[in-house]
Amino acid sequence: MKKIVILTSLLLLAFVSFGQAAETLMLKAKYDGSQIKLRWVPLDKELNYTYKLFRTDLRTPEKSEQLAVLAMPDYQQAKKQVSEENAFVLKILYPFETAKDRAELNASLGQSDNRINMILYLSTIHPSIAEMIGQSYIDKTVEAGSSYLYRVEAYRGDAQITTAQTITRTKNKAVLPMAWGMTAHQFPWGVGLKWQGYEAYQGFHIYRAEAYGGPYVQINKSPVQIQPAVNEDGTVDVAPYFYSDTSIAKDKTYFYQVRGIDLFGDLGPV
Repeated sequence: MKKIVILTSLLLLAFVSFGQAAETLMLKAKYDGSQIKLRWVPLDKELNYTYKLFRTDLRTPEKSEQLAVLAMPDYQQAKKQVSEENAFVLKILYPFETAKDRAELNASLGQSDNRINMILYLSTIHPSIAEMIGQSYIDKTVEAGSSYLYRVEAYRGDAQITTAQTITRTKNKAVLPMAWGMTAHQFPWGVGLKWQGYEAYQGFHIYRAEAYGGPYVQINKSPVQIQPAVNEDGTVDVAPYFYSDTSIAKDKTYFYQVRGIDLFGDLGPV
């Protein structure tokens, strides 16, 4: 008989954000106790915008300073920036430069929407990718106890397409909420895991051990995504199970832990 134990003291990481996003540009900010992390995503999935980032210290609201101008680099620059671990991203971002032949290029271009969706997803769990495509920034020059207004402007050439802004206070570090209602069900093929408190996170890592004190080993190869569907009546549907562990053995006791990954690529505590 298989035994399954769920750790009830499960914590996941959330981010704190202020303000409202513009119609076509989502902007979030998080104060981690020493710096402010900024992340934005164009809702039209355009990767070729140039972004201008501005900051206003609300103690002197009449003054605004430009912090950065950011954009996705050309292929040669990207090769220098991307890590060896994330080198596969180059094939997704630069099909004309990386395709081996016309057939491979046509196949890549035919999957344009899938390529863009993949990049946007990867950028939420790998901060270096978000940085490379010009959709993130870390402000290390903030002062504790202050309030800052950040504004991101998106340009195509010289034309401003959209803008978004948010206000962030450097008073309290980002809150870490607790997940709840974690369940596991045993099936002939393995164990199905599910939990609550997933709404604020982009993905999850699953860890398993054969003793309460560990050691815990990550068992998922890529982050687990949860994609709820909102019905017309406002109710939300999710998959029956968020993760299926099919690598269990007979007559074993298993302990599971989950760590969330937020929009900034930060891992939550266990």
